[in-house]
Amino acid sequence: MRAGRNLAGHPLLVGAITVLVAVVGVVLAYQAHRGLPFAPVRELRAELPDAANLVRGAEVRLGGSRVGSVERLEAVQRADGSVGARATLRLDPDTDRITAGTTVVVRPRSLLGLKYVELQPGRRGAPELEDGATLPVRQARPQAVELDELLTVFDARTRRAATASLREAGTALAGRGAALNEAIERADGVLEPLQAVGDRLAAPGSGWRRLVPALAAVAAEVAPRAEAQAGLLRGGARTFTAVDRASRALDAALATGPQTIDAAAGALPAQRPLLRELTALAGDVAPGAAALRRTSGDLAAVAREGAPGLRRSRPLWAALLPTLRRLDRFAADDRTSVGVRALTATADALAPLTARLAPAQTTCNLVSLLLRNAASLLGEGGATGTWQRFIIIAAPQGPDNEGGAAAAPADGPGADNVLHANPYPHTGGPGEPRECEAGNEPYRPGAQAIGNPAGRQGSTETVRGTAR
Repeated sequence: MRAGRNLAGHPLLVGAITVLVAVVGVVLAYQAHRGLPFAPVRELRAELPDAANLVRGAEVRLGGSRVGSVERLEAVQRADGSVGARATLRLDPDTDRITAGTTVVVRPRSLLGLKYVELQPGRRGAPELEDGATLPVRQARPQAVELDELLTVFDARTRRAATASLREAGTALAGRGAALNEAIERADGVLEPLQAVGDRLAAPGSGWRRLVPALAAVAAEVAPRAEAQAGLLRGGARTFTAVDRASRALDAALATGPQTIDAAAGALPAQRPLLRELTALAGDVAPGAAALRRTSGDLAAVAREGAPGLRRSRPLWAALLPTLRRLDRFAADDRTSVGVRALTATADALAPLTARLAPAQTTCNLVSLLLRNAASLLGEGGATGTWQRFIIIAAPQGPDNEGGAAAAPADGPGADNVLHANPYPHTGGPGEPRECEAGNEPYRPGAQAIGNPAGRQGSTETVRGTAR
């Protein structure tokens, strides 16, 4: 009793004890979010892309439950030169095992901007992290989009565009309430097919998950060409404005469209023969058109050069007019037709001879040789006349020799009594090789050679000692 009275009798000591208890309570309340003093804790460090407006004392959650707080935040420089943040986390000692695959996400706690750190456990069976371990930055997931960042999308330009869109939508829907109600009523029948489409898209093999990355890649390709697309849209707006102004003419054209289609359906089948003929004509004209394209420049030059000549030829045409009139009278005469037919028959009769004679001259020069030899034969003489030059060649001795009648081609005995004859030598005529056999045949002593020998003998003759 005496001790109690002595303690109560000292108001100063009672006040000091009361103040001490109050201070201890305040300190404990102030540090309550960081854990009780002298209580055991676990420490974990996490590297983040940035601090993301975290503060000391922010909560650390695991599976939605508070398991600790942020003890310290500090800036760090990585090996690649970039700057990030490192958060030191104080965790309760009874926190579930933190494995090596654990990821870190900084999430907003409220609309006021408060943040907390969420730990997402890794796969089971992974090794447990020791006290004081560090989670690398590659295990820090992107932070959620903040409300202020979301609201910055609606800048002045976007707000004006949204206002214009709402105004246009209101104008489009004005006075169409009944049609809108009907559309909503019929939408019920669309939900079932949409559900089937959704089931197909949700199937594992649909590739729906790759759509968003693909759209992002397309957007990345399209973004640099935004101005060109804007120009396309502006051009389309001008086009539709012009179409709107010409709506009456367009309505009239659409009204007559069915009759036009019916008429075309009846007329086009009848045009198929003509189209086939035109197709064939185009195929025949195509080579000429290709050649004309290559020669058009030359033809243009000829036309330019020929125009002055044509102007200067007018006196010639005037002088030729009487001649042309006489030719016209000659052509109108019946006897001319008889003569033309006779000339045609003569030309037809001479055609085989010409076909043989032309290559004999152009290939073998035989006509020139004949005329040369004929001139040489009768080109010398005296006062009494010309002389014919000849030489006697004795025939070889033996049976069937060329000096008289023979029962068979000479074939010996002896190397001289052997027949060498080529009655129809090649001259490059129709069906013959382009060569001159006469006079160019090789001589084979002691062996018969009748007709054209094998091989090509060339096309060389001589004119007055000059090879051709």
